[in-house]
Amino acid sequence: MTININDFISFDRLKNGKVKITTDISKEGNLYKYLRHLGFCKSKLDNRRVFYRRENNSIFPSSLHDIKQAFWELLQKGDFSNIPPETSYSKILNWYLDKQPIKENGLFDYYLEDNLSETEAHNYRLASNPKYRHKFEIQQQLSKFAEWKFSKTTDVFGSFCKDNPLYFKRIDDKKYLVFNHYNSKSKSNDGFDSWLATFTDVRQIGVKKPLEIQNIRFSFHLDRDFEI
Repeated sequence: MTININDFISFDRLKNGKVKITTDISKEGNLYKYLRHLGFCKSKLDNRRVFYRRENNSIFPSSLHDIKQAFWELLQKGDFSNIPPETSYSKILNWYLDKQPIKENGLFDYYLEDNLSETEAHNYRLASNPKYRHKFEIQQQLSKFAEWKFSKTTDVFGSFCKDNPLYFKRIDDKKYLVFNHYNSKSKSNDGFDSWLATFTDVRQIGVKKPLEIQNIRFSFHLDRDFEI
């Protein structure tokens, strides 16, 4: 579907016959309304400004550069109507590059300002903040250990990861599924390794060497490795 170019810019014919491209506050507002129609929004999260794009009930982190680029790509496609025949399309593209009409001003704020729900804010942080995502994944795994009724001890002996927590559950006679929480005191470099280990007595876990031990997955990630 073509878009009326006059919604965004005007073509003023000068006395010398040339056409000058101009804009005004109304057309600038139309530009921001169209960007909002494309799903672009801005909000405040964790005391900072954030940009994102809404698509099919989901949000995706974005930036001011992405917003400008989106309209630039739209112009490049040339799906516009009512362009004066005496005006070359390259003139419109050059106008955009020269004037950079998308600016963070009051109009920009008025049309793109938006609010994030708690769920959307959480999803935005997961997608844009590696530290937040890592902390969430660790807590998610610990919650699963509790849900699955894993027991907890400390690896005093060092069979898995010395002086770090072990989470374990018996799965067959003397065999146990064991997760060691490596670098457990770190806030950004910790994680879990998963093992299948054999002990003659559950009280030996963490204090004695297992009779047999088999690695299942280093750096276990719940979403990726659950099927294992």
